Amino acid sequence: MPKQNLNPGMSKIKTKEIKIYWTPRDGLQDPRFAASSGQITKLCRLLDSYGGDYLEIGFPATNKETQKAIDELSGYSWKNVQPFIFGKCAVAQNAQKDKTFCSLLESAISNVTIVVKGWAEHYMQQCNKEWEQNIEDALRSVKLLRESGKDKIFVD
Repeated sequence: MPKQNLNPGMSKIKTKEIKIYWTPRDGLQDPRFAASSGQITKLCRLLDSYGGDYLEIGFPATNKETQKAIDELSGYSWKNVQPFIFGKCAVAQNAQKDKTFCSLLESAISNVTIVVKGWAEHYMQQCNKEWEQNIEDALRSVKLLRESGKDKIFVD
């Protein structure tokens, strides 16, 4: 019996390479969720042992436990993945006044993913700013991260 293509649409997609990006931070943005630095560190090391390409450890400004895990993992010898931290764009003209963005600049982890709102209407309603300001914040943030010596910067 011939093989049946269960998803015929996939055959039209030309993919040269697939990257695995682990994100164990889900849920850790909520201060009511309590994961110890040891639990975060253990999970990150476990995911590294599974393989993959990138691992987003967490958002350093979220809570002390995540920051502690990031500090502990900054000296870890990764076997498979490249570690990333996660955060948001600098929203202040003077980024040094934006404590959450500064946590990205100050981290010993050299790869960063920043979140940028991708839906103009949502951005303008939530942030009460013009869409162009979102783009300017993103570009300024990438520039500052580059200047601080970050190796890879992903924009989500």
